[in-house]
Parts: sequence; C-alpha cells; structure tokens
Amino acid sequence: GSANPKLAQELLRERLTGVEGGQQNEQGSYDHGVYLVPVPVRLRRILYDERRLRRVVDSLYIALALVTGAGIAVQSLINARLRIVLGGPFWAAIGQFIVGLSLLILVAVATRQPAPTFGEVPRAPWWVWTGGAFGAVFIVVSIVLTPRVGTALTLASVTVGQLLMALVLDHHGWLGGPVIRLSPLRLLGAAMLLGGILLMRGKP
Repeated sequence: GSANPKLAQELLRERLTGVEGGQQNEQGSYDHGVYLVPVPVRLRRILYDERRLRRVVDSLYIALALVTGAGIAVQSLINARLRIVLGGPFWAAIGQFIVGLSLLILVAVATRQPAPTFGEVPRAPWWVWTGGAFGAVFIVVSIVLTPRVGTALTLASVTVGQLLMALVLDHHGWLGGPVIRLSPLRLLGAAMLLGGILLMRGKP
C-alpha cells in the first residue's frame, strides 16, 4: 500500500533532530518524546565511523601490497631456479608468463568476468601496449641479477628506479597521471633510498 505521509514526516524529523516521538508545540519545539542525540554529535559520529573504516581499508590495502612485495621476492628466486631448469633467462621468463596467463584466464572464467570491450582500441595511444614489454624486461633482469647480487639488492635497485621515475612522472603529469610537483622532502626521500642501496652494497 501507499506510505503514510504523516509517518514518513515523523521519521524524517527523527533522523534530522534526534528526537523520537512527541509532538510539536506552538513555539515550534517538541515537548514530548525521548531526546536521542543532537545533530552535530550524530554527524561527528558518522564522520568518525567513516574515517575509521577508511583507515581500516587503507591498512588492508597496505598489507596486501606488503604481501605482494614479499611474493615478488620469492618470485625472483623461483625464476632464477627456473632459468637453470629451462636453460636460459628468456625461457624462464616465457615459462612464468605462460603460467601467469593461464592462471589469469582461469580466475577470469571462474569469477565470470565480463568480456573485454574493443570499442576504444582504435583511439587508444600506442604506449598503452608497452606495459607488457616493461614487465618482460623486469622478469628477465631479475632472473639474471638475482643469482649475481642477491634478491635484496636486486629488488631494492628496481624499487628505487621505480620511485625515481615516479617522481619525474608525477612532477610533469605524464601519461595522464596527476601533477604532483617535486618538493625538498620528496627529493630527500629519494636521496635516502639511494643511500640505502649504497649501504646494502657494503660488505658485512
């Protein structure tokens, strides 16, 4: 059936004022009902809960990134071993790409992902297809360097290279990214990262 307009108005008043029940007198105030929570307090509580939920979600994302980074370290050693098994770094890289592609296809099918769209492909810039090339270079380089300089130094050097290039990309807003100008603190952070690589190269 149709909703009761008076009941709907009463529910709306309760949400806005925090007053449950009661009637409005001639002065426009409520002389009956149970006082719940003032509107500013209710808003502060809602905003606080949203901020707390956002912090929890951000913490989970950071934890996921840390786990992913740990997996990359393990991957470097696995691929170095695969290089010995298959007889070369390029075959090891191809082998791990085949496994990764197969896994992605299985997950996409199992989770019923929608089919890809190709309407924007003719208008896409050419460089959107170069990500796979960078990924292939990273795999091959990590396979070659890990047995020579160790997992920690290899990944630390790759990470610093990523961050330095990210600073340049952010400063200029290239490739459609947001413009975030260089600052003394950012430059100091980059210098500290480079110093970390120099410390890791030192002999114990």
